[in-house]
Amino acid sequence: MNKFRAAGVLFRTPDRYYLLAQRGRNGTRPFKWGLPGGGVEVGEDPQDSAVREVIEELGSMPPEFEWSGLVFVRPTPSRHGLFYSYVYDVPSSTIEDWKIDIGPNNPFGHETAQVRWLTAADIEQLKRLDQLVGEIILPG
Repeated sequence: MNKFRAAGVLFRTPDRYYLLAQRGRNGTRPFKWGLPGGGVEVGEDPQDSAVREVIEELGSMPPEFEWSGLVFVRPTPSRHGLFYSYVYDVPSSTIEDWKIDIGPNNPFGHETAQVRWLTAADIEQLKRLDQLVGEIILPG
């Protein structure tokens, strides 16, 4: 039985920009690019956990969003558990309208070094990309 569960959210716009977060220096997998997310607490639904983690790490959810119905479940990189990746669709205007806070006013802001909206081509160029993100976004 898998002991550890984690969950994250992949936000995407209709014109296929994806929001990725670069982990901070003190967290797990420092400076790696991946989905905002984290550990699922005991008894917590993975999707609820993913949303909670986004709010903790980025300060809020986007002003408009809809779950696409897609969820990818993969072994964690350590293979000791499962990672649930939920895909949420957001309007392109979200890039401008979403007030993301990873600064000193966010008590969890230190977990994230930076966030960016990127295309698949941009993502292919990242040096430190979480394998799970590559499996979801990048072609074959």
